[in-house]
Amino acid sequence: MRILVVDKTAEGQTRLARMIESLDATDRDSLDVSVSLSAEQGFLSKLQQTDVLILGAALEETAHTLARQAKEAFPEIEILMFISDASYSSGTFRAAQIAKVRKVIPGSASPLDLLQELVSIHQYFCSSGRTRKGRLIVITHAKGSVGATSFVAALGELCAGSKQHTMLWDLDIESRDLSRALGVTGTHSQVVTAWINGTRDLTRDSLKEAYFPLSEYLSVLMPPHDFAARMDMVGHPDVAAMVQRIIELAKFLHDVIIVDTAGKLGPASGTLLRNADQIVVMVDDSLLGISAAHAFLESVLPLVKGNLQAVRMLCSGTKLPQAEIAKLISENLDLPRAAWSLPALPFDQAAGTWAGTGKSLFSTGQRSTRKALLDIAQGLGALNEQSSAALQEKTSVKSTRGGVLSVISPPSFLGKTLFGKASNA
Repeated sequence: MRILVVDKTAEGQTRLARMIESLDATDRDSLDVSVSLSAEQGFLSKLQQTDVLILGAALEETAHTLARQAKEAFPEIEILMFISDASYSSGTFRAAQIAKVRKVIPGSASPLDLLQELVSIHQYFCSSGRTRKGRLIVITHAKGSVGATSFVAALGELCAGSKQHTMLWDLDIESRDLSRALGVTGTHSQVVTAWINGTRDLTRDSLKEAYFPLSEYLSVLMPPHDFAARMDMVGHPDVAAMVQRIIELAKFLHDVIIVDTAGKLGPASGTLLRNADQIVVMVDDSLLGISAAHAFLESVLPLVKGNLQAVRMLCSGTKLPQAEIAKLISENLDLPRAAWSLPALPFDQAAGTWAGTGKSLFSTGQRSTRKALLDIAQGLGALNEQSSAALQEKTSVKSTRGGVLSVISPPSFLGKTLFGKASNA
């Protein structure tokens, strides 16, 4: 949120800037606040890089003129007007309303009053699409070997390949499969350890230090550096607040956040599941897999009771019809019908060979796998309309041996170099 403070004197400008600086650092960081100062002369030239204009009390009646000029030049700008307590009257409010001022604030207002207005403006920006608000997709499962790591990496490639800033979050504290498969190493995970140990503050800047950049649009947040911190990461109740904070910051920095929970349940995953825009539960059709999925959902569904519409079941490598799997798993469970709306992910031998190649299952898999991944990504809302259309244009129909096959050709921007520099720290 870019704020321009305008007042008649340098002292007045500084006073308002200090009020903003007195806000809690966490709140300023969440709002991504940056402040510039200006006198009334020449302020219009700075409005192109401004989201919120704050007019100081010393401007008096001139503030209404400045507000009208600002709105005429930049209709999208939000204006807060400070006035002296002596000038706080119905006439002032009417004039401010005519000038399209969002809020008139008395000079005696506290920093908390200003914070409430800035938060309200930020929420409006998010709802209107003016501020990035990333989509949180949490991948979980009841048993291993269902292809969760392969799916997370492939979904990450699709999102990043469509030029969406994407963060993959590896919560596999034991084997770190996602990080190892993508060749992610280095000291970045020490920042996560420092958050847990309390030796570093969790801020926007420290989050940027913590994740490993795979490409311009794709990064990975690894598990903590040492094993004790990894255990705390998924199991310590105090970590829930830290995970909540990571979610908030990551949503400002990325268009899509994809989390591989490795099937772990605890304070961290509970916080993620409750905040998720989509929860993907991966299942197979083995007897153990079906019974495990049913038992897993019995534990998870009460945990996400207020977020049930986000749950999506993803059948992976299955031979049984999806309807039959749904009937077996959903028995006596309060699963919404939309939970089974995703297409199945077919078995693909490339799921066992893509790791370490600098590609994902989307690049290396069969045609049917690539099509399924694209359909699943669209079903999860992971691709915006523009990128979905671009990917669909890459779909062609070819005839071979007398049959008709739907061929999904990886777009040129999903080439070999997407993960190409991931091997070194």
